[in-house]
Amino acid sequence: MLTTEQEAERKKGIGGSDAAAALGLSKLKTSRQLYHEKRGEIPEGEYDAEVRWWGNQLEPIVRQRYAEKTGFTVLLPKDTLWHPVHKFMCAHIDGYVDTPRRGYEGKTAYHSTGWGSEGTDEIPTEYLIQVQHYMAVTALPVFDVACLIGRKFAYYEVPADPELQEMIIEGERDFARRLEEGDPPALDFEHRTAIDVVKKLHPGTNGARLVASDAAVKWRHRLTRAQTIEKAAKARIDGYKSRLLDEMGDAALLAFPDGKCFRRQVTKRAAYVVSATDYVDTRFVNDPTLTPTKGRKR
Repeated sequence: MLTTEQEAERKKGIGGSDAAAALGLSKLKTSRQLYHEKRGEIPEGEYDAEVRWWGNQLEPIVRQRYAEKTGFTVLLPKDTLWHPVHKFMCAHIDGYVDTPRRGYEGKTAYHSTGWGSEGTDEIPTEYLIQVQHYMAVTALPVFDVACLIGRKFAYYEVPADPELQEMIIEGERDFARRLEEGDPPALDFEHRTAIDVVKKLHPGTNGARLVASDAAVKWRHRLTRAQTIEKAAKARIDGYKSRLLDEMGDAALLAFPDGKCFRRQVTKRAAYVVSATDYVDTRFVNDPTLTPTKGRKR
C-alpha cells in the first residue's frame, strides 16, 4: 500500500502501473487519460481506485502464500525508487528477495485470461510491461509475479528482457516529454474508456452554439448508421431468444450437443421502493448433466 507521500511521488514520474498506459498498450486506460491524470486535469478513474483498494486488502495474503510456497522471505521497500539515468522512471515494487536475488509483485485476478502455466513467464501484457519497467529501474534480473486467480494461487518467474526494456524506456521518454511540454497524445476513440475521458475533460457547457465541421458531419452519419445496425441486431437477438424460449416451453434447461444449456430461471426481485416482482432470466450455461435431450416435437 502506498503512503500519501508515495502517491505524491508517483504523480511526478512514470511508475510501473503507468507503463502500459503510457505506451498505449493498456486495456484499462488510454495514454491520453493517463496524461490528463498526471497533469491534474481530470481525476483518477473510479475503477482504478476500487481495484487498488481490493489489491491493498489482499496484498498481505498473496505475499504470505508466496512465502509459504517458495520458502523465500519478501522484504518490503520503504522508499520510492528512481532510475539512476532516466529520471522520469520510478518504481514502487511490492517487495524483493535477497537470496536468490529477485523482485516480487503480487496480483489478484478474476479469471485466468492471459495467465499461462504456473512457473512460466506467461503473464498478461500489462503486467509484463510493469515488471520489465521495475527491472529497468532496479536492475533486478528477475521478478516473481504471484497472483490469486479467483480462488487459486499461482506464481510466475519473469526474467529481464533488455530489448523490451529499451522499448519501454523510449516510449516513456516520449510520454514524459509530452507531460512537460503540454503535448497530449492522440486519443484512441475506439478504447472503451475514451468516452469517459472526453466527458471528464468537458464536464459542463458554456451555452455556445457551434456549426458542425465536415468531420463532425461524417461522425454523425457513422453514429446514426451504427445505431441503426445496433437496433436491428437487438431485434434479431430478441427474435432468436424467443425461438429458443418457445422451444423450451416451461422447461428450465435446453441442452445442446456442445455441453451448453440455454437456461430459463425465474428470479425474485426484492421490494425496496417499488413492489417485489418476478422476472425471467435467460442465459447460456454449462450443461449440469452433460446428457442433452431433444426439444419438444412440433
